[in-house]
Amino acid sequence: AVSASPTPSKHNLYCYAQGKDLFEFHINDTVTKDVCKSLNSGKYHNMNNEKYCSVADYDVKWFKERCQSHPTDVKTTKWIAGTDLKIEMDPKEPYELYCFNYYTTFGNLPDAGAKELDDDATKKACSALKSGKYQSDPKKKSCRMDKKDIDQFKEQCSQYQPSDRPPYGDWSAGTSLNVVLNLKKNA
Repeated sequence: AVSASPTPSKHNLYCYAQGKDLFEFHINDTVTKDVCKSLNSGKYHNMNNEKYCSVADYDVKWFKERCQSHPTDVKTTKWIAGTDLKIEMDPKEPYELYCFNYYTTFGNLPDAGAKELDDDATKKACSALKSGKYQSDPKKKSCRMDKKDIDQFKEQCSQYQPSDRPPYGDWSAGTSLNVVLNLKKNA
């Protein structure tokens, strides 16, 4: 009897560029594509708004290594391989939170489906709190508050409506934004 070898799992990966500001990340399609094409199992997909690299288990570490060793430049301080941007919510003293915008874009833009720090939303949600103190450090615009105001900040953030444009996407409170490498099995 001939035994069939199992089909290797595929993982959808991106190469993220980290900018100079705190929590400034975006997917770089060109680097993702170049790294993808250099791998045996790498298959670059370009469908509608979604551009990603699917690789087999054995190529994940190579994708990560090649992405993260890509040369940095004036705009990019670091390259990070990942599957997604995750808003973390782990408040510790001093309670410092941010409002993040999860927006969707139309057309083939490199940051389709991005999550980013929203200074205006953070400032507005902060001003609604009794204990809210907006921190306006150029690299770190956050809201410092008492523990009892965290839930109110989350609510204010999720209900944010920009005054200068239609609200594209959703707003969510968090303590940080990170690139994560979540290796789910994709057949």
